[in-house]
Amino acid sequence: MKRILKYFIFIITFLTTALLVSNCSSDDNDGNPTEPAAPGHDPKLVGKWELVEAYIPSMNLTVSAEQIGISLIAEFNADGNYTMTSTDSTGVPEVEKGTWTTANGNLTLKNSDDGSEEEIQYTITGDIGILKSTYEITEDNEIPADYKFKRIK
Repeated sequence: MKRILKYFIFIITFLTTALLVSNCSSDDNDGNPTEPAAPGHDPKLVGKWELVEAYIPSMNLTVSAEQIGISLIAEFNADGNYTMTSTDSTGVPEVEKGTWTTANGNLTLKNSDDGSEEEIQYTITGDIGILKSTYEITEDNEIPADYKFKRIK
């Protein structure tokens, strides 16, 4: 996930240079049924999510996934496994698989390929999910961003 989102941030940064998501919290799921999830797995997160846009607060910039030509689909299963598929303008999909858990408003992803672990703050309101994260652009430069996802299944 980190690699995919770093790529997304790079494109946003590039477009911003070339061209020189508030979040609300709610505990309800607006009547959308969710699959029962194992303990340590927020049932509101179970399902298929599509990246809609990214908001970079330091630049007051919102960019849609469509504007930069990237598609990112994340599927969180009730058994604690996830799959993320990103496709950029080349049309070549990149797939990441692993396990996920949640606690205290944080989503932890553990990549099956390299064993890396990433913790991301999240909120879900109905069919909209917001991931808040900080990404390292250079060794001394991090850019916070809010990623807005919409439930598609």
